[in-house]
Amino acid sequence: MFELTDAVDPHRCYNASLGYQKYMGHVNTTYSGKQCQRWDMDKPHISDFTRSTFVEPDFASVENYCRKADYAPFFWCYTMVVGVRWEPCDIWKCFGNNGIYA
Repeated sequence: MFELTDAVDPHRCYNASLGYQKYMGHVNTTYSGKQCQRWDMDKPHISDFTRSTFVEPDFASVENYCRKADYAPFFWCYTMVVGVRWEPCDIWKCFGNNGIYA
């Protein structure tokens, strides 16, 4: 039998009750496995975001983690692939310890 516990890795899922913009997890690959580009770098793709887009204090702190930037309906990142500017990331909603979505 599968049991859900409160041993949820907050770096692999988001808690909807905190809001999508509050996700500060460490997922850094897209749904297809492409490595994410650092948000503080402009290679291979130029970023057009301001620091206020993220919860972190600066772009360096965001590193290359997937974020729900620019009011997108999903988490995403710029990729390290020259011909693919960005892709969505596969980040799951966290479950609470009672088995319902958090």
